[in-house]
Amino acid sequence: MRNRFLASFCLTAFFVLLTICASVPADAQRSTNRSLNIGAWTSNGGLFGSNNMMFQIRAPYLSSLPPLASSMPYPVIISYLVADSACRTTKPDSLANRIRQWTSWNDTLAMMTSGLYQMVDWDPLRFAQYSRETELWFNASDSTMNWVDSSGTPMHVLAPLTSKFTTTLEPIETAVKRQVVKYYPTAAERGKVGAMLGALWILRVQIESIDSTLNVLSPDGYNRYAVTATVVDTLKGSYFPDYCSQVSSYMWPDLQATVDKSDSKRDAEIQTDPEPCNKIRFEYTPHLWASGRFGTETPGLTMVRDSAFLNASRDFRLLPGHEAIVFLSLRNHLVSDSYDYFNLDIDAGKSYGILRIASNMVIDPNKIWSSTGMMTYTAFTTMFNFLKQSIINH
Repeated sequence: MRNRFLASFCLTAFFVLLTICASVPADAQRSTNRSLNIGAWTSNGGLFGSNNMMFQIRAPYLSSLPPLASSMPYPVIISYLVADSACRTTKPDSLANRIRQWTSWNDTLAMMTSGLYQMVDWDPLRFAQYSRETELWFNASDSTMNWVDSSGTPMHVLAPLTSKFTTTLEPIETAVKRQVVKYYPTAAERGKVGAMLGALWILRVQIESIDSTLNVLSPDGYNRYAVTATVVDTLKGSYFPDYCSQVSSYMWPDLQATVDKSDSKRDAEIQTDPEPCNKIRFEYTPHLWASGRFGTETPGLTMVRDSAFLNASRDFRLLPGHEAIVFLSLRNHLVSDSYDYFNLDIDAGKSYGILRIASNMVIDPNKIWSSTGMMTYTAFTTMFNFLKQSIINH
């Protein structure tokens, strides 16, 4: 049944793809100069500027939806087409509610899980931007494009335009992930699969250097830390902005004086190495594990914190020379006329965000990946790839 459905859908989609992709350069959908409602974005705190500039990562906003590219693998193109169709034609939350009501594993859930995983794995940043665009162009009444603030009050975020989406991607994605995870029988299995589905990037990294700046998003006065690291192995998230050849994708607090300049002037001040170096920059905060001076440790919590990542005050911290598997997500979306901005953070909700590697052994104190709390990196990748293929090919 599933194979017949896929064959029929692929045949139909083939002619659509010829029209869409044959003449589309790899990044034609990334352009500049969208028209923002500055007042609305300023009032809801979503406008990027010198007041909230830290170590964000940026990417040109997606001007064409779905964000197809000729370099996409065929399953990723199909998945974007299906997701986009669902977001344009279904009623708000109707599909997500239907998924939540499923009581058994089925072919539709399997295909949705496979598609979502492959979309993220090919380019996590593009996927995150697309998910946000379905929210920004969503209006339940299908009249004008609205954004709902934290109080639930609708507000125009761009010039009043006809909305493109009748529902958003995020609740569908969340419903799929939660349904999939609950079909795994043990807590350890649910932890593994939940981390694999939930994190945007899963990377083995060697930490090179660390910078810090005041976290302007928090009233508590602690810093945000930016980690520059060499990517030793990519487990999930094939694309990330290279820290050498694409360094202008990474923001710096000391560029606050230039943030209001045109992007071309700002970019001219950043020295870009044309040769890629396979490095990335990501962030963390000292209360990542709800410990130390800026967190509240819960009595009886079963989480085991790796002491190698805690300082004397029990704040989370990394050091140059550390090697680890990191689970990364994008947070704190901000916008400008030309770009989307995110904090690329360690995500403590996915395998507690990080697994230390020592002498090529993965240290897993919470025994999510290993019943003994330790396993070789080869054994880890074997298990990871087995689960990945079960997700993609289930």
